[in-house]
Amino acid sequence: MKLTSVYRNDHIRVANAGPLLIVVYGDNVPPEAFKEIDRQQGLMVARYGKISVLSVVGGSKSMSRVRDDVKEAALELVKKYRHDLVASATVVPPNGFTSTIIRTFMVGFSLLAKNPYPTKVFSEVGLALTWIKQVPGQDAGFADAPEEVTEVQRFAA
Repeated sequence: MKLTSVYRNDHIRVANAGPLLIVVYGDNVPPEAFKEIDRQQGLMVARYGKISVLSVVGGSKSMSRVRDDVKEAALELVKKYRHDLVASATVVPPNGFTSTIIRTFMVGFSLLAKNPYPTKVFSEVGLALTWIKQVPGQDAGFADAPEEVTEVQRFAA
């Protein structure tokens, strides 16, 4: 399935591969960035019905000092689309001890959130894509697509 970049600024990059929304977060993401993520997610839900989301945290700083208004904007998106997702994977690339703490926190948060769809935290994009493709209810065209790991890894880098 072809990866299409749909938005880019200094803080986020957004792409899709069929019913998979890919969001790469850089450091110091402002709450306004979530308006564009919301717009892109809405377009994809309108087109596919159910989608999956792959979030990639670009740097360890981006998660270690998240402002409250940014957390609120992110939580609003989670609430808004909670019944439109098949799965959600978050990738926090290895970047020392801070990344390990962030991944552990995110695993605990996803367990407490009790979303109606599976969520999982990974340290590598390839592992996240493999998992998303096998989640029951995944769009058959995406699940059967050849591995696009390298293209997504390049986009996420």
